[in-house]
This record gives sequence, structure tokens and C-alpha cells, in this order.
Amino acid sequence: MPVVVFANFVGQPVGQVGHYFARFMPIISTCIALGMLWIRGPVENDVQGLLPALIAGLTAGFIAIA
Repeated sequence: MPVVVFANFVGQPVGQVGHYFARFMPIISTCIALGMLWIRGPVENDVQGLLPALIAGLTAGFIAIA
């Protein structure tokens, strides 16, 4: 829904705006995964979960682009 509203606001096709938004999804998804680790607890746990968070965030983001 936000993509449709933004597309109507700027006067661009929804597909083009959706592709523009999708380019930022790997960064946003990774930041969300890292943010969940940060909320969860101490920094020692963040280091332990860093690789899984990066893999999950980047995978979700690149799937959105595809």
C-alpha cells in the first residue's frame, strides 16, 4: 500500500516505484535483523548471532529484488 500511495504522489508507475523500493530491501532487512539482536540482550549475544542475522537479512532483501 505505501508503494501505491507514493507512486500516485510522484506520478510514476507502481512497478517502477516498487523496483526502486526493492533496491533498499537488503539494507533494511539486515538492519531489522541486527536491531532484533540488539533489543534481545548483551553485546556478547550480538556477536554470536551476527552471521545468521546477516544471512537472513540479505537473503530476504535479495529475494525482494528478484
